[in-house]
Amino acid sequence: MGVSIGIAWTLLNTFVLEPLIVGITGVSLDLSAFGGIKGNVKSFTIWLTFTWTLAAFGEEIAFRGYFLRRSIDLLGESKADRALSLILNSLCFGFGHLYQGISGFIDACIFAAVMGLLFFVSARNLWLPIIAHGVDDTIAFTALFLGL
Repeated sequence: MGVSIGIAWTLLNTFVLEPLIVGITGVSLDLSAFGGIKGNVKSFTIWLTFTWTLAAFGEEIAFRGYFLRRSIDLLGESKADRALSLILNSLCFGFGHLYQGISGFIDACIFAAVMGLLFFVSARNLWLPIIAHGVDDTIAFTALFLGL
């Protein structure tokens, strides 16, 4: 299920959300931090390693597994409390991606909200968002490697 969601998210994000965000902001996502990956097997391998360790596992454990759970503990379990926790969590995640510009920030906030929703619908099991996150990033880095 995580693989399917990761693929579906990548398609939705690539062909619908990112163009919409760029249309609204007038600014493309700044992916210059990953400029050396195109055609570079060593760089691609390093980024894939980082993707699964720091992004998929690390970010999901930190943002959904820890921060989202702690904010729910602090704010409460009502639907409104969980929604506020999810919004705050998504904004924090987005700020961590400001190096991608305003469009990257917005995109990351939406992505974090989706990963948070996956966390909730999976009865707070982190495996679903970890796998979906890793698959999405793997596809993105593969596209960058291939120059797409």
